[in-house]
Amino acid sequence: MTQPRDQEALPETANMPFLDHLEELRRRLIKSFLAIVVMAAAAGFFADELIALITRPLGGVKLHVTEVTGSFYAYLKVALFTGVVAALPVIFYQMWAFISPGLYPHERRAILPLVIVSTILFLIGGTFCYLVVLPLALHVLIGFSGGLFTPIITVDSYITFTGLFLLAFGFAFEMPVLAYFLGRVGLLTSA
Repeated sequence: MTQPRDQEALPETANMPFLDHLEELRRRLIKSFLAIVVMAAAAGFFADELIALITRPLGGVKLHVTEVTGSFYAYLKVALFTGVVAALPVIFYQMWAFISPGLYPHERRAILPLVIVSTILFLIGGTFCYLVVLPLALHVLIGFSGGLFTPIITVDSYITFTGLFLLAFGFAFEMPVLAYFLGRVGLLTSA
């Protein structure tokens, strides 16, 4: 028989001093940052293929470079956005591992499934954006001028727009996980 929530013991790490919590947060952030750097460096080797992939929704509209460093920054941004997405399992795990000492044992058992589900939902959100929303948004936004203007889209602005759009949809698809977690810890009810 399980103990009621108020009688269930929290782990010792839940009673850490404030500075120890900050140190733990710093370690988790460093691990997440390193995962992003490693994944971004790996993505840099595939930057040409990644740029070809993210420009596909443009449907043949040419991108332009207006600055000397424009191409370099394009490759850097593509590698960084890809590094963030590829490092998400590590980032989600570090986030949940930081929160877990303050949870009861039955709540901590949900961490690994939440990491997996968080990653899958993020990828579904990004894929939905790439396949459905992005082509539609580009069609509407580029065609908004109705032939009055000639669109000259810079590679920098397009990659920034697309990367932020994909990340926003990926994180928007995380809402069920957040609601589930808040419901499990008792902060969110059906009412």
